[in-house]
Amino acid sequence: DAGRAGEFLAAARIEMNGWRAVLATADAVDLIAMRDGRIVRVQVKSTRQPARPGIYRFSTHRGGDRRALQKTDCDVVALVALDAGRVIFRPVADVQATTTSVAQDDVTAEAEAASFEKTFQNQPDSQGAADADLQAEGQEVS
Repeated sequence: DAGRAGEFLAAARIEMNGWRAVLATADAVDLIAMRDGRIVRVQVKSTRQPARPGIYRFSTHRGGDRRALQKTDCDVVALVALDAGRVIFRPVADVQATTTSVAQDDVTAEAEAASFEKTFQNQPDSQGAADADLQAEGQEVS
C-alpha cells in the first residue's frame, strides 16, 4: 500500500530530524510530530513514481469532499516520492490546490532537508496540543 509506505517514510524522516513521530488515525491527520512540547499534525500524500516524465503529482485534497486541505485539517503536508525515497514537507497554507505537482529534479536530499527545516521551524503548536500529546502516548483525555 503506497499510502502506508509513505506514512512510514515520512515518520522516519521526522524522527531522523529529532522529532518524535506517531501514526495517527484522525480524519486528515496521518502522523503527529512532537518535540519540546510542540505538536504538529501531518497529512501524508504519496506517489509511487512520476505521473509524467519529470513531474510528481500528488492528490492534496481531503477525502470524500475533494476540497483542498486547510489549516483546520492539518499543519503540514508531507509529499512522498516512493521511488526516490524522498519526502518534501510543506506548510498546509502553501498547498492550496487539490493537486500539487513537484518537479522530479526538486526531489533531492538537499530539498528534503531544506523543506523540513523551513516547514517545521515555523510551525506553531497545534490547538489541543496537550490532548493530542496524551492521545499519542495512549493515555485517556478527560
